[in-house]
Amino acid sequence: MSDRFSVNAGKLTVRHKASDYRLMASMCLEIANQMSLHADRTRITDMAQKWLELAQTSQAEKLSEVVKLQLTLDREELESPGR
Repeated sequence: MSDRFSVNAGKLTVRHKASDYRLMASMCLEIANQMSLHADRTRITDMAQKWLELAQTSQAEKLSEVVKLQLTLDREELESPGR
């Protein structure tokens, strides 16, 4: 299964890229700018903020994965020099 999908306790989880979430936020803001009612604009702007929070979380998780991988590779290199 792709690293974008996982199954935990019988539930399928889809992980999107941070850029996907930022695109959704941008789309929300475009829609909000076209709305005439303040309450509707606020609701859609709040939704854009949630998408941006998801982007930030996704990016932090990806960075954490990269750091863990690099640490693993560094450790393997130290344990087996000259490979």
